[in-house]
Amino acid sequence: MTDAATREAPRETGTRLLTIPRPGNRQKPATELRITLDTFEGHQFIGARVWEQGADRNFYPTPRGITIRPRELYEVIRALCAAAKTLAIDLHPKDPAPPADGAPSG
Repeated sequence: MTDAATREAPRETGTRLLTIPRPGNRQKPATELRITLDTFEGHQFIGARVWEQGADRNFYPTPRGITIRPRELYEVIRALCAAAKTLAIDLHPKDPAPPADGAPSG
């Protein structure tokens, strides 16, 4: 196995749609949640994966992630909208910036 300090950072495939940085601390490295539109064996999908910052400051994909098929997207969006409603998060704010740390907007 190659040492993390000498390995080449992986190349992300597909088109990245969103990156949400998650700061690290002394116990945990920084991570990013990346949402991508990608293709595997001719089939498109939406990927959501956590990438973790290595000792070399590059980000590497972790096993933590999901794949959403296009036919599943509508139901996933409905579920996320229902979660936003339950959490009192305004999905149409005047200021397009999302709430800090997932806090409900007022």
